[in-house]
Amino acid sequence: MKRFRNQRENDMKKMILVLVAMFLMTGPAEAGYFLTGNQLLASCESKKDSFGRGECIGFLEAVAGTEKLFKDLGLVSNSYFCIPKGVNIRWLDKIFKKYANDHRHKLHLTATSLVTSAFAASFPCV
Repeated sequence: MKRFRNQRENDMKKMILVLVAMFLMTGPAEAGYFLTGNQLLASCESKKDSFGRGECIGFLEAVAGTEKLFKDLGLVSNSYFCIPKGVNIRWLDKIFKKYANDHRHKLHLTATSLVTSAFAASFPCV
């Protein structure tokens, strides 16, 4: 049990370092701004706004890719979700929109946490 706790602490330290590094590499942004689930859902459901659709697809790919990258680099020992081979971005888009519409009470959360929850519900690691 102690070994698992130590591994979990090491994973958290590595993740914090990566997040700090990512934060320092980004350009200036409005302080305290994070995309909400509600904002991302609006972009994902946009039929005429190509920028919004691009934001949606890019965001979903970023969340999925970051999770895989952290796992592949050994920065985390346990993934929140495990997307199987063959799943494409259209499938991820449908999964997010269904989850967001089924859990409208969570739309105030950050888009990252909502997307992670959607993917974890559909693709749990077994």
